[in-house]
Amino acid sequence: VPRVLYALSCLQYRSWQLLPHLLEAVDRRKDDWRMEVLGNVIHSCGVLNIGCNTGPNLSHPTAGSFDGLVERLAVHLCDRYLDATHGSAHDWAQVAYALAMLDLYDIKCSQGYVLPLVVGKACSYLEDSDQLRDSGWTQYFLYQTLYGVDVEKPEVETEVKQAMPYWMQQQLHLEWLPSNILLNGQPQGADDFQLDIEAALKRTGYQGSLNCSVGREFDEQHCWFASHLFDPDLAIEGDCMLPLEGHIIKPGGFQRMKNRMLRRFGYTVVTLNQRQWDKFDPDHKDDQVIRIMSGHRIQRSGLSPFD
Repeated sequence: VPRVLYALSCLQYRSWQLLPHLLEAVDRRKDDWRMEVLGNVIHSCGVLNIGCNTGPNLSHPTAGSFDGLVERLAVHLCDRYLDATHGSAHDWAQVAYALAMLDLYDIKCSQGYVLPLVVGKACSYLEDSDQLRDSGWTQYFLYQTLYGVDVEKPEVETEVKQAMPYWMQQQLHLEWLPSNILLNGQPQGADDFQLDIEAALKRTGYQGSLNCSVGREFDEQHCWFASHLFDPDLAIEGDCMLPLEGHIIKPGGFQRMKNRMLRRFGYTVVTLNQRQWDKFDPDHKDDQVIRIMSGHRIQRSGLSPFD
């Protein structure tokens, strides 16, 4: 079950027919999973944006709704494994990042707030700068979690920052761009969906910035890229997650966190879903673009067939 769930998260394939049965098994057998497995399950749920506390969720015919599943798993993980030597820096860091993606900063377990405990546990496995530098995805998970609490200011902000040693924060900050931590975590380029949106924008005479880094005015470096950015304050994003049952659109966990960040930076965010977009012919796609742009008073940058 955990392997299939992880595969679906890697493929960003959120099958509403299959996932309820997987999640029911995860919830029912949570006492049987090792720390490494529970951590990976939490991260997979975070990527797929399922089992969270808000918004529409999947449900099972007999087990009911999976609202709050990730919180239950994270609390169970801490209560069971926090004082043991199970897992690795990567295993714990991916849990922290999943909680940040799902806006679960302030959930609690029997020992206190979960997020700082998880961050502190991940950091405890990294003894020096070389181990941190060689930890791969751990660096991305930790720094994005740290940046998330700095931007969104949850109750647990100070505790999370105190849970990560200063030398580690400094190294991640200094090597975020030079060592390609960001670009390895968010590879740049364009898939067919993004290129198709770009083609519709060009046909209708609108041109913005593609894959433009964004952040706060005082940030020394950026942690996020907007898919299509338009002056003064519009971001158009594309999400490829399958809808939930009943054709309910819900972005993936990465896109969910990105949208929150962009709004914090002062942008209005419009998220297009690939499954809906692919149903449109070029004329309907152009019409969607014109509606979005006219609704936000974005000026055309060149001639179009509509001029």
